[in-house]
Amino acid sequence: LARQAKFLVSKNNAGLSVIDADNFTVVNQFEYEKDEAGSMYGLTVDSNDSTVYFTGAQKNLYVGHITRSGEFKLTKKIDLSVNKQTATPLGIGLLDKHIAYVALAIPNKVAVVDVAAGKILAKIPVGVCPYAVVISKDKKFAFVSNFGGPQARKGDRTEVSAGTKVAVDDRSVALRGSVTVIDIQSRKAVKQIATRIYPESMALSPDGNLLYVTDE
Repeated sequence: LARQAKFLVSKNNAGLSVIDADNFTVVNQFEYEKDEAGSMYGLTVDSNDSTVYFTGAQKNLYVGHITRSGEFKLTKKIDLSVNKQTATPLGIGLLDKHIAYVALAIPNKVAVVDVAAGKILAKIPVGVCPYAVVISKDKKFAFVSNFGGPQARKGDRTEVSAGTKVAVDDRSVALRGSVTVIDIQSRKAVKQIATRIYPESMALSPDGNLLYVTDE
């Protein structure tokens, strides 16, 4: 929701849609450029209620502004590829209006992005296929759901997915799920929280004391 819940913002494979929340009609659309598409997750609205952040399936973090009339205007496109390879950026956690934590599914890292400068400040190793990112209420930690679980351990049965060994059972189903906890000050992973398999979206309770994690 954006502009005091006047508009719904939706992302699909083709682009971004701004929808009138009263009559559910599309008032404006943004289409991805050639060779780019929407990633399966990654869309958030800043606390200013008008700046939108979303990810593409290949490498880009997009930033734009929704006007009072519902028009979307792209203001920035930031390349998050790693060594010029596809990164598949997914979830976005906003630390403030200048810094975003973005899950990079293929290289298994979280990018710390200086949005104003349009550059990556750090890449933090996490679990397999990081999916969603949530910033703690006190801004001290970033929580990252790992769709493929933690990195495979010695002795695990593994299969390769997108270049990464994933721990699986005898049905080729992921063996574990996890949430990585990142210390924002040091920009290092400090803890792994075990979850059920294939963790995806997350949300904090209003008081910030509980983290809710969905899974498949």
